[in-house]
Amino acid sequence: FVLPTYYREGVPRVLLEASAIGLGLIATDMPGCRDVVEDEYNGKLVNPKDPKDLSSKMIYMAEDRDRLKKYKINSRIKVLEFTLERVSKAYADIYKSIFKRRVEDVESSAI
Repeated sequence: FVLPTYYREGVPRVLLEASAIGLGLIATDMPGCRDVVEDEYNGKLVNPKDPKDLSSKMIYMAEDRDRLKKYKINSRIKVLEFTLERVSKAYADIYKSIFKRRVEDVESSAI
């Protein structure tokens, strides 16, 4: 599966879905995409807006069936990290961190 996006779109759901059905992945080395694609583990990361890099990585993956099989298996393993509980906890941790900083800012400005 290939997603050559260069937008900062968070974790692309389409990459999670491709992982869930066990596809090898190629995605742009951008925040969000890096959370799903680990270079040489379940796919390849490519440089943004670089068609030569993209085409060479596509050929690289297509040339070695054993490598591609490994990427497919690892994609299924990797996507299991994105459970609702784990994602919800990550969001909760972010909100707690922001709230804690705000409270500290208020407390320090009151001194």
